[in-house]
Amino acid sequence: MKIPFGLPALLPAVAAALAPPSAPAAQGAAPGGAAAPAVSATIAVPAAPDRTMEEPAGFDAFWADVRADAAAADLSSARRTPPEAVSRGGGAAAAGPGSFAFELPVGPGESASGFVVLPKRSPAAKLPLVVVFSGYSETDPTPTARHPLWGLPGAIVAHLSTHGFPPGRAKAFYAAAFEEISAGGTGGAFGFLDEENADARTSYFRRIAVRDLAAMRFLESLPEWDGRGVALAGAHLGAWRAVAVAANDPAAGGLALWSPWLCDLGGAETFGRPAGWLPTWQPALGFFDGVFLARRVKVPCAVVDAPLSAPDLPAAGVRLFVDARGGPKRAVWTPGGRPATKRLPGPEAVAGALEELRGLGAGNSGP
Repeated sequence: MKIPFGLPALLPAVAAALAPPSAPAAQGAAPGGAAAPAVSATIAVPAAPDRTMEEPAGFDAFWADVRADAAAADLSSARRTPPEAVSRGGGAAAAGPGSFAFELPVGPGESASGFVVLPKRSPAAKLPLVVVFSGYSETDPTPTARHPLWGLPGAIVAHLSTHGFPPGRAKAFYAAAFEEISAGGTGGAFGFLDEENADARTSYFRRIAVRDLAAMRFLESLPEWDGRGVALAGAHLGAWRAVAVAANDPAAGGLALWSPWLCDLGGAETFGRPAGWLPTWQPALGFFDGVFLARRVKVPCAVVDAPLSAPDLPAAGVRLFVDARGGPKRAVWTPGGRPATKRLPGPEAVAGALEELRGLGAGNSGP
């Protein structure tokens, strides 16, 4: 199934409005096919590991079940709230008329949540859709003056929460909720619970994927959307979330990623590669490996920040992810040196990445 990418006509105006005037152009080899990842002129591409993990048996059947759970969500049950009613200190001031926060129940005690930011527009205008996925460090999705909602000219921008927590609650609520999903984690918080990760069906990463795919169904039902390929953007865990959606949603049109996480999950224990910051390896985690998901993504992909030395993100896993991608792609390797969880994109970075996607072409194939 081919879906035209919905952003090319929009991107020059977005880039002109948001990109810093002195931003350097990315350098490197031409994208596409099996070519090596593009790099900046002064940084060497990390060597491709000579051995890779095996996909777990039943990988596609597992993800078919995830899609089925997401498809069971009743879109008519979504609750909408004006963003200013669930923000602090003017954090929603940039949201245009008609913008809203939403919660979508996806199962007992489970919801997907986020914000839809609409630009000023003609009521009849149909717009491209950009979805931004929060990363690992998000605990409180409430917009604030320090972390405000943002949009892009001429596009719908949806911000999807990592946990489905409702925005606008007291800070004590989020502290308690985060503790509940994280208690017992080894080496981290949520997603690091060995007992949950012993079975892919109980892993927290599966819950994230069900929420995200249900949220995408809701977003794709918006009458304001132009119906063309959706641009997906995220950093670290947010990058993994975007990849998982692109591998399972035929409406995906392109990926803009920073520091993709959860790649080569068993490489350290099996082959002695650098471990970084990952859950303790168990075979069930193979169902969530970003390398295996990337094999099922054919849409254009720009890895605009592939760090070489981030302490929590081994470069070998990112290289395997880039090599696994079958569609047009570009990766820009950067020196790194700080945790990849801190490499969070803002509107200027996303606008620049969308311009990269425009240069990579268009097209989509889904499950």
